[in-house]
Amino acid sequence: MRYYKIGIKFSKALGVADLTGDIRYHPKGTPVADWEPLTFTVKTKHFGDGQPNLDHELLFSERVKTIIDQLASPDDAIQWLPAFVEGADGSKHQYFILHIANCPDLINWPESHWRYIDNQRDVIVPIFRGEALNDHQVFTYCHGVWLFVSEYIKCALQAAKCTGVELKEIRVTGVTVLADPQRIKEAKAIGKSIGSQFSLPVNTFTPVRIDETTVTASLKDQYAYIQYLIQNKVTVDRGMASIVGICRRLYPHSVWDAIAKLDYQADLTALSAWLTNLLSTEPPQKKIKAYYFGLYTESADEGSYCRLYLCGTEQFDPDDDSGDWACSPAYWPKKRYADSQVLRSISRLLRENSKTPEDHSNYIQADYLLCLGYATLATMYLAQTIQPELWLVAPSGNNISSRAIAVGFDEGNILHIGMVTRQGWQLPE
Repeated sequence: MRYYKIGIKFSKALGVADLTGDIRYHPKGTPVADWEPLTFTVKTKHFGDGQPNLDHELLFSERVKTIIDQLASPDDAIQWLPAFVEGADGSKHQYFILHIANCPDLINWPESHWRYIDNQRDVIVPIFRGEALNDHQVFTYCHGVWLFVSEYIKCALQAAKCTGVELKEIRVTGVTVLADPQRIKEAKAIGKSIGSQFSLPVNTFTPVRIDETTVTASLKDQYAYIQYLIQNKVTVDRGMASIVGICRRLYPHSVWDAIAKLDYQADLTALSAWLTNLLSTEPPQKKIKAYYFGLYTESADEGSYCRLYLCGTEQFDPDDDSGDWACSPAYWPKKRYADSQVLRSISRLLRENSKTPEDHSNYIQADYLLCLGYATLATMYLAQTIQPELWLVAPSGNNISSRAIAVGFDEGNILHIGMVTRQGWQLPE
C-alpha cells in the first residue's frame, strides 16, 4: 500500500482565499467543540475542491469530503469543521476543514527527522511504520502539521478530477497492508460517481482596477499591486511613479523625491544592452523552458544593495508561485549578473536615510516593494523590446517556440511575467 501527504495546490486560477475574522486553532489529536464556521473571501473566477488560503487550512469542497467519508476507516477519527468561502459577487459556498481528532503513535522515530521543543518531539520529516498503519485511510501524528491518506483515497480523488488538491507520496517503513486491486477499482468508481454529482461554483466577479491609495504595508497587498501592474502592461515610468507614491503615503520621508528622479530610461537602455549581449553570446540550451530574473542582496564595501541576475530552468509550473521550480537552474551563464544603477541607487538612498529604528524598518519594507516593482517593470520592458528570436535562441540554431519569464526575490515568492513566443511577449493567463 502506498500513502500520500494531502495538501492544497496553490494556483493562480483558483486564487488565494483570505480569512475575514480571527483564526481558530484546532491542534490535531484533540476533538474540537463549539466550532463557529470560518468565512474566507476570494476574488478569482473559479473555486477549487482544495481552496488555497493564506492560513494554510485544509479547506475542502463537499466533493472531497464525501469521497473521504466513504473511504475512511472507523479508526481515523475524522472531524469536518464547517467553513464558507465568499465570492466577490456576494455568493457564499460551503467548505470544510479536515481535522483529525485522534493521533495514534504511527511514527518510526529512529528513521524520522525530529527535534525537541519544550520537552516534546517536534517532527520535521515523518517516516511512518507500515505495520502500525493497519487500515488507517486518513491519519496524522501528534502536533503534526500535515495529513496523510491512503492509496485508495488518492485514486478516488484523482478519478473525481478534484482541483486544487495536491498528493505527494511519502516514505513508509516495514510491512504495510497490501493494496487490494478490487478496492482500488471500487475507489476509482466511487470517485468517478461522486465527481459527477457535484459541481463547483463559478465566481462571476470581474476584477477591477486596484487603487494605489488602498495598498497597505502588507506584503500581500504589495505583491497583488505588482501583479496588477503586469496585467495592465504599465510602463516603467508610470509604474514606478505609482510605487513611489505608495511609499510616500505609507512612510512619509523626503527620500522619495530623490528616488522619483532616478534615470529609469538610462538604466533600461543599459539593461537591454546587457541582456542582448548575454543571450547573443551565451544562448541557453534548447531544453530551457523558462527564464528566471532573480533578486538577492549583494554585499559591497559601500553597503549592501539589491542585485538582479538571469538564469534558466528545464521545468516551469505556471501555478507555482513559490518558485520551487526555479531552485535548480540548468542555464547559469557567466554574464548573468546585471549592473542596474537604479537598484543600486534605491538601496543606497534608503540606507543613507535610515537614521532611526523606525526608518530602518520602513527601509526594509520599501526596499522590497521598490526593487521587486522595478525589476518586474524592467523585465516586462525587456520582454516587449528585445526581439523574440533572441529570447528563443538555442546554440543548435533551432529556436524553440516559447519560453516563460518570471521575476522574484530568491527568498520569496515569484511573479510570472508571461511568455515570449515567436509572435512576441504575451501576458500570463
